[in-house]
Amino acid sequence: MDVIDKKIIDCERKIQFKQKQVHPVYNKIDLIEDGIEAIEKRMTTQTNDRQTEKNLIGEIAKIKASRPILVEIDEIRKEKDGLRGDRKKVMEGFP
Repeated sequence: MDVIDKKIIDCERKIQFKQKQVHPVYNKIDLIEDGIEAIEKRMTTQTNDRQTEKNLIGEIAKIKASRPILVEIDEIRKEKDGLRGDRKKVMEGFP
């Protein structure tokens, strides 16, 4: 049982570390495309200086880079849920 608890804690640490690498606003898979579209629209409809445009391009890159990290986080959460299920099964055997 202690091994399962350690694995669950390890999964939680991995999730926390990965979440720091994700874009702060567009931090869910379904929000990524909306965020990219919003920034691209802002770039095409507003007049921006070079520095602002460079920052917006960086934002788009960070949002796109967040997608694989979010997929990894979902996989880690599924693994953690499986471990919790295993722990629950083990606990049912004890009075």
